[in-house]
Amino acid sequence: MYSVWGPLNTNLVACTDLVETAKYADIIVFVMPKQFIEDFCKTLLGKIKPNAMAISVIKGFVVNAADGDTNGTNGAGGNGGIQLISQTIMKYLKIPCAVLMGVNLASELTLNRYCEATLGCRDMKHSKLLKDLFSTPKFRVTVIDDADCVEVCGYLKHLIAFASGILDGLESNENTKSACIRFCLIEMLRFIDVFYPGCKLSTLFESCGIADVLTVCAGSRNRRLAEVFVKSGKSIEQLEITLMGGEKALGPETAKAVYYMLQQKGLPAR
Repeated sequence: MYSVWGPLNTNLVACTDLVETAKYADIIVFVMPKQFIEDFCKTLLGKIKPNAMAISVIKGFVVNAADGDTNGTNGAGGNGGIQLISQTIMKYLKIPCAVLMGVNLASELTLNRYCEATLGCRDMKHSKLLKDLFSTPKFRVTVIDDADCVEVCGYLKHLIAFASGILDGLESNENTKSACIRFCLIEMLRFIDVFYPGCKLSTLFESCGIADVLTVCAGSRNRRLAEVFVKSGKSIEQLEITLMGGEKALGPETAKAVYYMLQQKGLPAR
């Protein structure tokens, strides 16, 4: 097998059997679309090593809704049915789960251009091992112990990118766009403070924070979809098919989740 970096190691084997792939693994990296995470975890339940570790690079969240009931909680407290992906993995598999987010657009990763990421660890004794797993000369990894905040930044950024794309579609000037991003960052801080207390302000200055927001506001598919949505008159559902190959746009989904969480707390959606 080959990649943009050249031939891959012979010990890298493709396997379509989920349990067979993971059952002897010491570290399990979750990279699938977020809508499959619960089914994957249920499939692996009781079939992996009890001392295994997980790493999630999945953007988004899980809505714990059964027959319209959205009264679930996440690991950090009751957030009205919205649960972080890493918390879902830990809930089902009972293993620690770190989170990797940051300035690493897939289009640039595949071209072997410089990228970076923040690794949020819940158990810092494994931090060096996990960092070494991902670090390369062109992929810089910084480790912090604020996993929830790393992950929250990873999904809130899509909402800001979508707003940025709408302004691009309206052909707003750069001052307006910059002001919008500034207001969004302030609201992002407030949101984290209310729903994920204990998160550190310094995390916003890691790769997963402001830097990632600026990146997706300039070059992400969410931004592009929002711009085309305004200019074309097509529905978001149509554009998800034509521009994203049928994947769901995380901007609108994140907006719905944030609005719901604000309603649950009786807070205004400004």
